[in-house]
Amino acid sequence: MLTVKQGGVRIVNPDLSLIDKDRTKYSLFGILMFECGFHASHRADVWTHTKEEQFSVRLEPEDEVFSIIFEYLYKSEKCGYPSQISNQEYIEQFLKDARKFYYSVI
Repeated sequence: MLTVKQGGVRIVNPDLSLIDKDRTKYSLFGILMFECGFHASHRADVWTHTKEEQFSVRLEPEDEVFSIIFEYLYKSEKCGYPSQISNQEYIEQFLKDARKFYYSVI
């Protein structure tokens, strides 16, 4: 598991000492979607939250930056994750960005 819940908040698993450097951000994204309660939607590269159907995440991989767009109804925010950041930093930042966006729109 990449993440765990601590005090009702999902965080990077503290027992995760080193994430395999060969894993791509794309493969980690798929695991994060499952662990954070999202499922694939009928739209390509879009995952919808199982408990909050208006909350979705869209993947837009680019060359230098791995981009994710958080969407809630008619609001969205694009977040970029540079290819040079570590996998652990990517997971931490994704969780922070998802939480920040969600709480800003509800």
